[in-house]
Amino acid sequence: MLNLWILLVTLAASPEGTLAVTVGAEQEQRQIHLVDVETGTWQVAGEGKGAGAPVWSPDGSRLAYSSLAQNSGTAIRIIDGDSLNETVLQHAHTWNRDLQWSPDSRYVCYSTGNSTGLERRLAVYDIEEGTENIWGGELGRTIVQAPLAGLLQPIWLTEPKLVLALDPEAKVELEGVDMDQLRDEGSLSDFAIFTGAMPKALLAIGVFGVPGKYSTEPVLVTENQVVPILPLLPDAPQSSRYMEWGLAINQKGDRIIFESNDGGDRELFLLGSRGLANISNHRAADWNPVWGEGSQEILFESFRHGRRGVYKVIADTGRVSPLAIADTHDAWAPSWGPGDAWVAYVSDATGEPMVYLCTGNGEERQALPGATAPSFAPAWRPEAEEED
Repeated sequence: MLNLWILLVTLAASPEGTLAVTVGAEQEQRQIHLVDVETGTWQVAGEGKGAGAPVWSPDGSRLAYSSLAQNSGTAIRIIDGDSLNETVLQHAHTWNRDLQWSPDSRYVCYSTGNSTGLERRLAVYDIEEGTENIWGGELGRTIVQAPLAGLLQPIWLTEPKLVLALDPEAKVELEGVDMDQLRDEGSLSDFAIFTGAMPKALLAIGVFGVPGKYSTEPVLVTENQVVPILPLLPDAPQSSRYMEWGLAINQKGDRIIFESNDGGDRELFLLGSRGLANISNHRAADWNPVWGEGSQEILFESFRHGRRGVYKVIADTGRVSPLAIADTHDAWAPSWGPGDAWVAYVSDATGEPMVYLCTGNGEERQALPGATAPSFAPAWRPEAEEED
């Protein structure tokens, strides 16, 4: 047993893998770099300038990011993780952001529109077919006594378990929503679940109301349907009274976490088969949740130490522990490494933002090897699963 413990400590003390980061002091000039964490080798990946946060496909084969377009707005670029060949997606709208991949790494979903306001749509891009489709039907219709004004921050529903936990067979009457169509379009029917079909459904933040009187809350989105999910709970809270953001779903697909100002400040709420629970529960603001591979540990940012820092909370217990905090500088943008052994994050400990690494328990910290310029938005490349 002692030898096993020594082996685990040795493995944790030697971070490996590839990180994608954005590099550059000025936003307009930032580019994507790939970093070999073990050797400290940095390589420019992609030609886009003004790069946003990179997002790896679940199988680790591709990397998506948004960049400034040549004329105005933003473009979405896809990089092959091995050859570094790059493709620019063809969009119907000027502004495109909030990138996320489907579980099978074939589709990219994102929010899209012709302005930077909240009145945006959701698009799903089929990488193999080279086609872009707008999901969520027509905006402007009334849902839960408020008009739907926009859809933001999409994530792919990885499994139907969450919807099952919300009891999709319940005869819920929501104006403008066809629940049967929702199940059929989203591959959430009993047959789809039995055959193991990937859900064709997104979770997103719905913007409701009119300018000056907006509210936001989590919604389930298919090609033609949008359904607020909190009213599906047996004892539904008055969700329209609060502002919800920052959706994240675990790998098992049976629980999501999101930010809400229910309680007066930003808190993290966990939604699953046990209902809805505030798991951060602190007078300081908590936000930006990131699930670990084990579907139990969640990274997040908080001001609970006075400065912005990185923390970890256990989903089942609500136990919070600090990973990267300090009295003199900030830490933010955490990202889990493979196996949840290491965490990458950004800190301004040296006076400018740089990527750092720490173990999953926060006991060991180090600068990302080879860093020489301001770096942001670290994203670990998923390890490819070995075929049987």
